[in-house]
Amino acid sequence: MKAGDWIVFGLLAVVSLTGAVYDLRTKTVPRWLLVSGSISLAIAVALCHLNFVSIGTVLSAGIPFIQRTFGLVPGLVLIAISARWKTMGIGDAVLISMYGFGLGLRLLFFFLLVSYLCLLPVGLFCIAILRKSRTYTLPFYPFAVLGSAGVAICLVL
Repeated sequence: MKAGDWIVFGLLAVVSLTGAVYDLRTKTVPRWLLVSGSISLAIAVALCHLNFVSIGTVLSAGIPFIQRTFGLVPGLVLIAISARWKTMGIGDAVLISMYGFGLGLRLLFFFLLVSYLCLLPVGLFCIAILRKSRTYTLPFYPFAVLGSAGVAICLVL
């Protein structure tokens, strides 16, 4: 990853950390966070891919724009599904689409794999030990932070 991609990744991590605090406290994520994070992400990605005649590219990007665009698709599908059937929170689906646009399709799947692998033992603990029902909801944003950390560690190594 190049410098511009790291800036986009850092922006996603800040949105995840802020959302995790809200998600743990209230099991909701404020709309202002989702809107401001999405707009900031769009500006950062645009700066990574725009070429200015006089100075060249402002920030270099290693992830192709087409891969970022395809990374939006899983998140948009989840937004449509969660709006229709209420299977997961809209804020969680928006975060997944933000990560898809920021990281691209390949890294999005790795991010989701790490996030859900961290979520799995907690969910099993809640069902088996705490006797919660299968419909018990867990906040996703804290596990998104762990997924971000997993992606960052693997990219550095």
